[in-house]
Amino acid sequence: MKAPSFSSFHGSRFAIAVVCISSIASTIHAQTSIESFEYATGDDLVAAWQGSPNAIVSATDKVAPTAIGKMALQVQFNFPSVEWTTEFINGPELPEPVAIGSEQYLSFRIKGDPAFLPADFKNLYLYAYDDAGNFGRWGTAIPTTDVWQIFNFPASAIEKPWNSTELPDLGRIVKFAFYQYGSQAAIEPYTATIAIDELTVRDTPLSEVPTTVESVVEAFEYATDEDLVVAWKGSGNAIVTRSDSVAPRATGKSSMQVEFHFGSSEWATETVTGSPLAAPIAIGSGQYLTLRIKGDPAFAASDFKNFYLYAYDEAGNFGRWGAPVPTTTDWEIFNFNAANIEKPWDSPGLPDLGRIVRFSVFQYGSQAALEPYTATIHLDELMVRNTPLSEFPLPSAPRALIDDFESYSNDTALLDFYSYLNSPATTATTATLATPAPQGSKALQLAIDFAAGQYPWGSVRSPVLQAFSLPTNAVVTVRVKGDPNLASVVDDGTSFWLSFYDKNGQGINYVSDGAVVASGDWTTLEAKFSDFNNTDTVDVGNLVRWRILVQGWTGTAESAPLSATFQVDDIRIGTTAAEPPQLAIARDGSNLVITLGKLVPGKSYELRSTANVAQWPMSGGTTVTATGSTATVPITPGPAATFFKLVEK
Repeated sequence: MKAPSFSSFHGSRFAIAVVCISSIASTIHAQTSIESFEYATGDDLVAAWQGSPNAIVSATDKVAPTAIGKMALQVQFNFPSVEWTTEFINGPELPEPVAIGSEQYLSFRIKGDPAFLPADFKNLYLYAYDDAGNFGRWGTAIPTTDVWQIFNFPASAIEKPWNSTELPDLGRIVKFAFYQYGSQAAIEPYTATIAIDELTVRDTPLSEVPTTVESVVEAFEYATDEDLVVAWKGSGNAIVTRSDSVAPRATGKSSMQVEFHFGSSEWATETVTGSPLAAPIAIGSGQYLTLRIKGDPAFAASDFKNFYLYAYDEAGNFGRWGAPVPTTTDWEIFNFNAANIEKPWDSPGLPDLGRIVRFSVFQYGSQAALEPYTATIHLDELMVRNTPLSEFPLPSAPRALIDDFESYSNDTALLDFYSYLNSPATTATTATLATPAPQGSKALQLAIDFAAGQYPWGSVRSPVLQAFSLPTNAVVTVRVKGDPNLASVVDDGTSFWLSFYDKNGQGINYVSDGAVVASGDWTTLEAKFSDFNNTDTVDVGNLVRWRILVQGWTGTAESAPLSATFQVDDIRIGTTAAEPPQLAIARDGSNLVITLGKLVPGKSYELRSTANVAQWPMSGGTTVTATGSTATVPITPGPAATFFKLVEK
């Protein structure tokens, strides 16, 4: 067995100091590992921990998933058919007496056995002995599953067995043992196996946080003011009422309003205490305590105005998370990381986040003795979440037309609106107006001199404008004409980008494939909401600018510079996708005609033909300007096999 570990105190003289001090003053209590069961061999463990005749002791490497070591004590109990059948395991004498404070805990890991289920009494007891031969015990029912659990016994809860002269001196504990009851009545003989690991003396309970879930702790949806006041009790100068003032995106219809009347005193503080929860909840160290809060401008004059959320465990320990209360009447969100919990000065210890049973609120009004004042806050939707609650304001109205480039009188006006953004710095972009255009008379032309190397791109972006939204059912359309000059270098980095940005500068991006960029034809791109990235983290309801970008290639460090010219037109946000045009062969008397369907009135198309489907002419077809959703084009006699395609101009 390994010797107990002690905190350092005047070097190696700590143990001696404890003995001397205990006779004249209070004992110094440290967190101590009593037994880790990490022996060199299983035989060494069996030699240290002696079992009763029907208790077979062995070592096991099947330890708890989060155990520190690799070995645990395993005991197979063979209970006979007798009343109050009991078996035990005696531990070795400790190298030095251990001091246990009445406020500390005896903690250990335990794994039970379903075989205990039929037993009418199956308590496990931890015994502690002092150097005068007195002993006491802590106990509870053994688990009836083979899942590792934790027992935390408050030292102050020690009991004196009937056969002990008196309770032991917790400042002089020299040995531990485990007693296991198999039954009270003489039931049928049975065998059950348990495992024990990591017996420690701790200042706080050992917490193995169970599987955590997201949950709403308090929604403040009470039927009446009286119901709310019963559940949440304010201090003397804190008036609690229901309110129908809720955050715009709150799920309920009411919140808790607290009117604080702060007196002229130092560290003026008021509280609102919540009722015990219906059942303990578990909060993972990686989770967040989230609540909605609305403050008051009256706090602005205060020198200390922190709001604190307190959490209590079932052992009476508590901790808190805090932040300055808002000084506006706008609803805000507090996201407290559970791991950042603080121990107030008057708490015995930090709470066990795996066994939280109650919450309360503390509100400071000032540090100095200010003039008395009144301030009101609202609280709503206290939750445990896996991620911070990130919420944006209500969405702005949609913007149907992003830009059709018809409003700019000349290139100067265009560049008064758009600005350049290139990468690397040696990439150069020149933006001008181009005519003709597929819609109206003007389009944006981008002449880009791509720099050598990897990932060169050129772009223009709008200024920050009045906010607009991108609805989840939106379809964004943009017409793009590429440059075949890039055809020889197209790779997976060649792409056209349309990006939108929110007020925080965070962007969503639609990215096309390289074929669009290297095509000399006008192509209409359609991007659904789901085709943009980052829509979960960007405020898509309040977008304030856009960017039009062409990336040349992924390339390599040796990629040569290259220039190309692109055109962009008619960027719009709609709610339905345009259907592609259709072609069909029909007979008009003795002649064949091509029927064009699903056209967009006002758009121009070009009907091209070829005898070799692998080689299409770049131009020279028949131009069709749609006056309706359909049109008919006669077929001019030609090769026996002719292929047709319709291109939007």
